[in-house]
Amino acid sequence: MKHTTLIGAFALALGIAATAPAFAHETHGPIDQRQDRQAQRLEHGIDSGSLTRGEARRLWQQQQRLRALERRFRADGYLDQRERRILQAQLDRVSDAIYRLKHNERERHADNDGYRDQPGRHSPERGEPRRH
Repeated sequence: MKHTTLIGAFALALGIAATAPAFAHETHGPIDQRQDRQAQRLEHGIDSGSLTRGEARRLWQQQQRLRALERRFRADGYLDQRERRILQAQLDRVSDAIYRLKHNERERHADNDGYRDQPGRHSPERGEPRRH
């Protein structure tokens, strides 16, 4: 009898432990979805040329710091309300920065040597010195 009860308790504990990570991930889906959407916005800004290389690099670094913060918060297996608020606030800041930098007057202009991060200047013809 003791043996059967012990096996049942072990099976129940194992079942709960196995499903806990799945529930934990589901409850934090909006944070992951926002991060994925912001990454898509960054890629679009790079592809369209509305972000300079420097702007894109800074934004990617902000994204990486945010993901590192999320990993640190999730290290104990869940996010509490305070941690969620902090992550949402950071996501808001990154989102605002993406919008602001995509819509400023700087554009990435291609030339034969790569990309320049200077607003409103086009590449000179080959052989001509650049005027500043």
